[in-house]
Amino acid sequence: INSTRFAHVFVESGKYVFLDNAVSDWSLIVVVSEKGSECNPTTLAFQPSTPAQLVRHGIVKKHKLNLLPDWEFIMGILSLLVLLIIVLTVSALVLRPNRSKLIAHGRPKPKWRGLGEPSVPVEYVHNAD
Repeated sequence: INSTRFAHVFVESGKYVFLDNAVSDWSLIVVVSEKGSECNPTTLAFQPSTPAQLVRHGIVKKHKLNLLPDWEFIMGILSLLVLLIIVLTVSALVLRPNRSKLIAHGRPKPKWRGLGEPSVPVEYVHNAD
């Protein structure tokens, strides 16, 4: 066989499956027989990939594995978030401003009895004397 006419030459025997990245349903399966063996002259060189043909050549479609979650990575991220929350909470409690100087000690008492009413100066208060 003159192998200079082909873009790729299969040197080792085996089964090669090529999948299309754009369309996942498109595939090309190449079965290379061992050196010295002959192909069946009654079968075609190119055959459709029917389930019967795939089983005949020993090719089984494997479904994508449902991988388990990486628990070490998840626990690491959650631990980091909990540590960050604790550090931020402690720093907020330690670094908060001292508000005791801003608020008068004890219960603040109103100057006037009627809260919200305007204050009346003493000289305008009517005495019954």
